[in-house]
Amino acid sequence: MQGLLTGKKRLPGFEVIPRYKQTEVGVIPEDLGVRPVSTFGDIVTGGTPPTAAKSFWGGEYPWVTPTDISTRRDIYTSERCISASGLKALRALPANSVLVTCIASIGKNAVLRAVGACNQQINAVIPNNNHVAELLYYIFENSKAYLLANAGITATNIVSKAVFKELLFPLPPTKAEQQAIATILSDMDSEIAALEANLAKAHQLKQGMMQELLTGNTRLI
Repeated sequence: MQGLLTGKKRLPGFEVIPRYKQTEVGVIPEDLGVRPVSTFGDIVTGGTPPTAAKSFWGGEYPWVTPTDISTRRDIYTSERCISASGLKALRALPANSVLVTCIASIGKNAVLRAVGACNQQINAVIPNNNHVAELLYYIFENSKAYLLANAGITATNIVSKAVFKELLFPLPPTKAEQQAIATILSDMDSEIAALEANLAKAHQLKQGMMQELLTGNTRLI
């Protein structure tokens, strides 16, 4: 991921003569652009519907908070959901919005795969037609230290919307290369998830066998 997102490694069909330049984010290939988050699409800071308004809660739309974001990239639902009227009270996010936690647990990222909203601890990026949501997610995942380094010095770490939209990231020069990188990294995530599932099954099998052997229900020959 580090190699692909910084241009040090290029996929077949996107190779270039390796000429480099010094930029605000370090030395990168000349054909990569360094652009602020504001050029990736619309940036939306989330909010919270009035909790006293029961009609705003318990609906079908996810309302994502940092606790809903785990190590998985994609989010389809949330612990607490809001109704259509609750969604109207906030800035609705379309499917494939990229979520970046910018208060307290900075750098927890996800892609919202359904229409929904998020709370005020999250800045959402609604990608424009020139950017791939999955690649933006991996860029933010690869830049947690950078995000934290730009947090304001307060009682709670905060990367304000004003600061967030000006943060600079290197990007592949074409959307085709963005998509190709995102596909490779997505395939690797899928393989990791499959390996983790197999590992969990192996642990369960071991636990079951240990129970059988240690209680004498199964005896070795």
